[in-house]
Amino acid sequence: MRKVGTVDERFQSYNVEMVEVTGGRFWAPYGAETFAALENPEAAAAAATPLEIAATPSGMNPALYEYRPPIDLTNPRLRKLAAALGPAYMRVSGTWANTT
Repeated sequence: MRKVGTVDERFQSYNVEMVEVTGGRFWAPYGAETFAALENPEAAAAAATPLEIAATPSGMNPALYEYRPPIDLTNPRLRKLAAALGPAYMRVSGTWANTT
């Protein structure tokens, strides 16, 4: 492929997981329920709804995930904090980029 540009080495870049932008099921915070699901994965999987199972990566325990709403990209505080990271490039990608 032909080179289309360069980025100064002083620039910092960061990645945002796709599901944070689109919303969807993502890793659940660690807590008692998460640890219980890890200790007894069969019971946790049996308690999952068909929709939760379908929205979970293949082979993973649905109890380890929960719905996360999309981040409000119009939030003034978030925009101010993000501006402080500049100049930078933000990349939106991740495992969920193919499924959300």
